[in-house]
Amino acid sequence: MEDRPCSRRGFLGSLVEAVVNQVSQAVEQTVSAVQEAATTATSEPEELPLLPPGAGTLSRFQKDCTRCGACLEACDPRAIHLAGNELGAHEGFPVMTPEETPCKLCDGLPCIAACPEPALSWVTREQARIGLAEINPESCYVFRGQPCDYCVTRCPLKQKAIRFDEQGLPEIIEDGCTGCGECAWLCPPNAIEIVV
Repeated sequence: MEDRPCSRRGFLGSLVEAVVNQVSQAVEQTVSAVQEAATTATSEPEELPLLPPGAGTLSRFQKDCTRCGACLEACDPRAIHLAGNELGAHEGFPVMTPEETPCKLCDGLPCIAACPEPALSWVTREQARIGLAEINPESCYVFRGQPCDYCVTRCPLKQKAIRFDEQGLPEIIEDGCTGCGECAWLCPPNAIEIVV
């Protein structure tokens, strides 16, 4: 009869230990799930595409564009291509990667003229807004004291989008830059990026 209380204590101890283990595992799983959700929430936002001339806002363009491909066919420099799955929800829409193939701002902007839908609205060469050039001073030859003038002298908008400032350093003129990408494509140290 004296062994029974010990047996009960042993049984209750085992039961408590099992419950504690289950609660501990549940807590660990919850903490892990919360950490994963926090990591997902703070991950980088989806990359926004650079759109053809005359596209306007992303939401308007994607509402009106039927993805017919007429702008791609009309683009002689082949600067317009269809977005791949790396651009997520933008996959299949006409986009540009100016650093790889710059927009030549062709006379008459045949990409706009070819668009059968209202997706590409008429703009002049100067009004085209694909993106905006940004210079990385740490990579730019001129900022490091080496001579270079490709970005300024080869800009198709000549002094309206990029120029040398009073110190002789290249500067982007935000109101004039179309983001065509000619400067980024020519830049020997890849110091220029086109951003949305």
